[in-house]
Amino acid sequence: MIKLQNLNEFLTKYMRLDECDPKDDGFVNGLQIEGKEDIQRIAFAVDACVDTILRAKEANCDALIVHHGVGYGGIKSITGFEKPRIKAALIHDVSLFCYHLSLDKHPEIGNNIQLCKILGIKHAVPFTDVGYAGELEFHESLESFSQKVKQKLDTNLTVLPFGPKDIKRVAIISGKPGASRISEAAEQGYDVILVGEAGHDTYHVAKESNLNVIAGGHYATETVGVQALANVIKQEFNIEVGFIDSPTGL
Repeated sequence: MIKLQNLNEFLTKYMRLDECDPKDDGFVNGLQIEGKEDIQRIAFAVDACVDTILRAKEANCDALIVHHGVGYGGIKSITGFEKPRIKAALIHDVSLFCYHLSLDKHPEIGNNIQLCKILGIKHAVPFTDVGYAGELEFHESLESFSQKVKQKLDTNLTVLPFGPKDIKRVAIISGKPGASRISEAAEQGYDVILVGEAGHDTYHVAKESNLNVIAGGHYATETVGVQALANVIKQEFNIEVGFIDSPTGL
């Protein structure tokens, strides 16, 4: 068992919240909803939706740590879809922690550095404000690399094959980056960029920049960070943890 305050203090430091720029992040990072003081089991999930909150409670978890929290852009009113989410957490006394961009860009357990490790990308360095990029050990065909992404993440892909057929330099940004980041990948000489979602504006930018784009799914590309964080918490506090998988297929 650990105290809520101790968990919060550890996460604030470990997740480097002092480095987060609130102007660039839609969610308030850190402890969003305060629950019970004593924590015996912690759930991890991508999204703080009613489904994951209720499943956390059913699993006898006292806290839920997620990538997408509640109150995107800051809570101004508790109405619409926000109400049942916040109500569920308050009724069941479940503490809710959110780590948004701080989890994307974390250099050890972040979504993007974890994707580099999973996909065998070497010499990874920061790319833009949240991503990571590096090189494959050997040149691979775009088709072969795409299949590896599909298998490792157990996901469906959208591939825009506008770059070289054989690739080596890879950039990664989980979630939904804007077209400007697609352009940056091309300008910096990458052969392919792996993203979560490829928006409509991505298509022509990628085509005109001669860049391959692989969209592996917003959800699938953001499951790896929270699971890596779960292992850190388990080892640090010797506490039981669990991942709640609630895929959207998007």
